[in-house]
Parts: sequence; structure tokens; C-alpha cells
Amino acid sequence: MEVRQIRWITAADYLKQEAVSTTKPIYCAGLVTGTADGSVEHATVTGNLLAMVHSEMRWRGCRV
Repeated sequence: MEVRQIRWITAADYLKQEAVSTTKPIYCAGLVTGTADGSVEHATVTGNLLAMVHSEMRWRGCRV
């Protein structure tokens, strides 16, 4: 099995890449990841998950 190397970058390098990027990446402690698209399908999945979690947690006195 191949072990993948994680490429850590500096905040300065991230800002340079973000300025020319066509996607919206997220930077956290040296690791860059992508974000989900803003499609109708993504919004539907997000809304459905929120509704399911909310319906389960409200009976336990929690806020979502």
C-alpha cells in the first residue's frame, strides 16, 4: 500500500495560491482542503442533514 505524503504549506504560500485559485480552498494549520460546491444538490443534502440532526437533538435539550 502506498503512503501519501501530506504537503504542508505556509500561510503566505496559501495566500499566494488563493489569489489565483478558481476554487475556494480552506487553510487550517498548514493543510489546504477544498470546499463543497454551491449547487442545489449540495444545499439539499445540507438541509436534510440539518433537519435530521435537529429533530434528534431537540428532545435532548440541545441546539443545532
